Amino acid sequence: MERIKRIMCLGLAVSIVFSICCRQVKAEEIIEMNVETVEEIIDDYDKELAEIDEMYRNLEIDGIQSIE
Repeated sequence: MERIKRIMCLGLAVSIVFSICCRQVKAEEIIEMNVETVEEIIDDYDKELAEIDEMYRNLEIDGIQSIE
């Protein structure tokens, strides 16, 4: 009977450790996905900002040319 209790406790301990490890891996995957998403958002923002800068420069050039 004592041996059965030990085996059951060992099984429970292995189950708990496995569960914790799986949650840790899942949490790391979620964090990695969030970081990638934030990086994509920043890249998109940088692209849009570059386009706005280019449009502004073109307006400045057009304004200078119309003055001349």
